[in-house]
Amino acid sequence: MKLGKFRYALVFRIRDDEIQVLAVMHQSRKPGYWKERQKAWP
Repeated sequence: MKLGKFRYALVFRIRDDEIQVLAVMHQSRKPGYWKERQKAWP
């Protein structure tokens, strides 16, 4: 989800009755740099 004019995007998931924010990433940074962290998410 892109945040308008900002250079940040949110990576999130919806589980049952909650929204979990998994990453807030800067759009100018190396694409996919946050994906390695995904292994730690339950």
